[in-house]
Amino acid sequence: MPQLLTLDFSDDWHALEYGWTLDQLERQVLPIYLSHQRWFASKGAKIDRAELINRSILSGLFDDWLLAIFRVHLAGDRSEDYFVPLAAVWDPQSPTQPPTDSNQVLANICAGERTGILRDALAEPRFAADLARAAGNNMTLTGSQGALRFSHTHAYFPLQDDEERNIRKLGAEQSNTSILIASKMVLKAYRKLARGIQPELEMGRYLTDVAGYRNTPPLLGTIEQFDASGQPAALAVIQGFVPNLADGWSFTLNHLRGLFDGILQGKSEHWDKDSFMALMERLGTRIGELHQALAMGTSDPAFEPEPISVADLELQKNEIQTEAKITFGILANSEAFLLPEQQTRVRALLGKQNHILSLISSFIVEPGSALAKTRFHGDLHLGQVLVAGDDFYIVDFEGEPARSFAQRRAKQSPIKDVAGMLRSLNYAAWSVLLESEAEEAGRLAQLQKPALEWVQASSDAMLQGYMKAAKGCLSFPAKPTTFHRLLDLFILEKALYEVRYELANRPSWLQIPVEGILSLLGHG
Repeated sequence: MPQLLTLDFSDDWHALEYGWTLDQLERQVLPIYLSHQRWFASKGAKIDRAELINRSILSGLFDDWLLAIFRVHLAGDRSEDYFVPLAAVWDPQSPTQPPTDSNQVLANICAGERTGILRDALAEPRFAADLARAAGNNMTLTGSQGALRFSHTHAYFPLQDDEERNIRKLGAEQSNTSILIASKMVLKAYRKLARGIQPELEMGRYLTDVAGYRNTPPLLGTIEQFDASGQPAALAVIQGFVPNLADGWSFTLNHLRGLFDGILQGKSEHWDKDSFMALMERLGTRIGELHQALAMGTSDPAFEPEPISVADLELQKNEIQTEAKITFGILANSEAFLLPEQQTRVRALLGKQNHILSLISSFIVEPGSALAKTRFHGDLHLGQVLVAGDDFYIVDFEGEPARSFAQRRAKQSPIKDVAGMLRSLNYAAWSVLLESEAEEAGRLAQLQKPALEWVQASSDAMLQGYMKAAKGCLSFPAKPTTFHRLLDLFILEKALYEVRYELANRPSWLQIPVEGILSLLGHG
């Protein structure tokens, strides 16, 4: 970070209402600060100004905090809104000593003889505690543009005074900032904001207060800012903390590394297959129970199940067919830039283009298959579950980040979630295969057969648990053939997306979705 500016804070937070201090913050301080944050989406873009468009002051037990929303004006007349709450930290004892997390400091501040720093309030433990307390009080704050509302669910519980000292950040920041409070609750602050109903808040309220679904962290509270027209922007969510071993992705990769190491050492007979497959069956059970909860009858139109019409299926088919054509076009144009071993498998897939398009267009559901479309997770994979003992908790109901809130909230067949998890199991096996091959050439050939056997066994176990738990659900087909046809269609859709993603972001992993599609066609 470059040398910090010093802002005149003689009027405390009133200094940011207008004038020179506000101008410095918007044009000099924020552009530099944002460009160094991992959660800032438009990295590398020129920031013209970070305009303070909404300010609300939250008076905590010991501090006043500025709940600030900035509109970041970028080159090309683009703009993005960000939640950057601010804390004024006055330190008469050592005003020039930088804090250990200096990346969270925006500027130096002064008011006469007093000096201190202006920092991101989410780096201050007391701020997280004050937000949780405000949610418990259902507080409403008046802002410069609209109102800021705190609310809680029936699952909310107050913190004890001594617990408020046990607060720390969780992991590295990505698009959000997560803070663990007293090992009992997690505050997740959204940085880049969007107007509309945030699916994670909506799903959390439903699963906690209506459905009583137990295998997700309970929603405790929410923080939203409403503009003059009443449109909300979610600033933060507060959830119960689930003590866990790891997320499902890390847990599965570690399991596979141990399995593959045993095979390489000739000790694969020591693998506890039954134990892991029992876990996979339980994972399927929890997904099935989630889909049952989302198919309950309710007076809330946002969650009321609706029949899947012929028009819905035709639209779905047309969308997947369009995606397939786009994917094959990108693959064909990229073939010359691929490694020789990749080209062979890509050509094999390109040779199946007409067959795949024909399969999609010929997809039908048998007459009498009464199916419902419901809300669903929308971005389900191993990284979205927590492993807690011998059980799983499903997290992160935001949906696919690239989609709009309206798209994420749309009802569809929840079998898409099952397809996503099956693809994630396949990805886990292949990622460890490629990792092992990178360590020593020849391991791929040695490990591929047992890896694919593991994928099949894990998938079968998960599906067994899912089908038992989802039986009788409005969104679960009564006929097994209908279920498997829909599942294959959604697996294909997911794998086609993965091909496009890997080509654009991680070409060395292109083999994973290509092999997945060929395997689905029976040409693996």
